[in-house]
Amino acid sequence: MPRVSLETLIQSVVRELVAELKRQGVEIIDGPAGRDATVGPSPARRTECPDLSGYKTPVLTEAHVQRLSVLTGAVQVPRGTVVTPKAREILKAKRILLQFEP
Repeated sequence: MPRVSLETLIQSVVRELVAELKRQGVEIIDGPAGRDATVGPSPARRTECPDLSGYKTPVLTEAHVQRLSVLTGAVQVPRGTVVTPKAREILKAKRILLQFEP
């Protein structure tokens, strides 16, 4: 069985995480370790409103959900929007709140 040091494993995980964040458009800002190191944009969660105007009856699909930023904490859609089962599954897995407009 192959053996890997904990340090090598941590470096590999961090490298993959940084690469994924960059792919998702998150800017990584170099800084000293500790409280002064920051990741931009703001780590605060935000609400997104996907464009569903191309549908007669709005539909939130898996593709819409997969394009959301890693910083998304909620998705707001028009009342009456059909949410596909796969979209609901991904929202639940990512712990993103689904909100319907009043």
